[in-house]
Amino acid sequence: MESKYSFIHSYTLIAQTPLIHFQWRMKDATLRASEVKPKLDRFIIQSVEEKGDAVPEEWRTMKGATSLDYQMQIRRTASKDWIDIKKIKNYFASKADEEDKRIVFFDCQLDIICHKEDLAAYIHKNLRKFFILNVFGARQSKGFGGFLLKGTTAGEVHSEIKHAYGTFLYVDTDETETMLQKLNHMFVLYTIMKNGINRTSYNKDRGEYLFPERYIKGYAVREFLPEDTGSDKAFLKAKVVKEKLQGGPKNEPAEYENYTFIRAMLGLANGYMFRKPDGSIAKIRFYSFDENTKEINKIEKFRSPVSIRLYKNRIYIFVEDTYKQMLGKNFVFLDEETFERYKRCKEPEDKIKICEACPHLSTPKTFDPKKFLCGFAQYFEENKGKLQKFYQGNKADEFSGSAKLVLNVAEGAPADE
Repeated sequence: MESKYSFIHSYTLIAQTPLIHFQWRMKDATLRASEVKPKLDRFIIQSVEEKGDAVPEEWRTMKGATSLDYQMQIRRTASKDWIDIKKIKNYFASKADEEDKRIVFFDCQLDIICHKEDLAAYIHKNLRKFFILNVFGARQSKGFGGFLLKGTTAGEVHSEIKHAYGTFLYVDTDETETMLQKLNHMFVLYTIMKNGINRTSYNKDRGEYLFPERYIKGYAVREFLPEDTGSDKAFLKAKVVKEKLQGGPKNEPAEYENYTFIRAMLGLANGYMFRKPDGSIAKIRFYSFDENTKEINKIEKFRSPVSIRLYKNRIYIFVEDTYKQMLGKNFVFLDEETFERYKRCKEPEDKIKICEACPHLSTPKTFDPKKFLCGFAQYFEENKGKLQKFYQGNKADEFSGSAKLVLNVAEGAPADE
């Protein structure tokens, strides 16, 4: 802890992954103290309370406040390094344009201004751990906005993640690879885990898929389910859209005995779009619907509890306990025609009647993060060789390079279990 004055404590933050910034045009755009400080406040309060102690009232800005009595300033220590967002697969360029966000990458200096010696000392003791376990800006679950205190070792990162999350996965990348290549590995891993990769081409004249070898099933929506259970996409085909949706070269039964909304456990937006064989788009909306209370809730977004992070040359994958919020939730699915009728409804009772008549699907009542991660590690090992078949000569290829990755399992239990 270095400082010119006893109440100013300065730290160097080393960027691990780019930050997606909504103020990217600003000359001095940097990590925002207005985002970091509230997170650090909650982290400090939780850390004290987990030890069975009470946060001293003099640490707070006022009695009962969740804000702690210190100030924070952050400034860049180097010029911004721009990364072309269109080349980063795990952030959609069209979405970035819509939200007016861009990627910036830089180290910075963090100043903590605190006149309470014991509070400053407690922050200093826990700050390294805080930055290991937190990221900032947009697309946090995909690993963007990661920083480490200068001097943080790979062993400290590994130990803190194991202590916080128990079982997790990790893979070591080649230290000669660029940031874009490492981010691309993260994209490939997460895509295979959730939705799968489909780079086949459907020939309407021949009625068949070309390049079937360029297809890997999504682990969560196809392989993690019991044998007699269909995913939400199979449910949509059988119960909602009731017409062919363009998928991949697979033989999928039209109906299963059971269905489950497994995809929702790994993050959720407010609707789906699927391409039909004729090129048109099927738009599906859904609402959370409590069959007992008849309460209807629109889903804006549920951030994936699966977090993927890059620290130095190592990629980590772990599951946060936010998945518990999605267990046993019932949803109703509305096709385009039904959705238009729903929007025209003036009375809540009419909306309830439409929801009651719509196809229903629930998320699993239980979800085992350890089983999920260990199963994915095995699934990736069995299928990663297929990634080499995605190579198409001189064309840009974001998949084949990940075939060399070795996904490791670190087993354990979080400290509070």
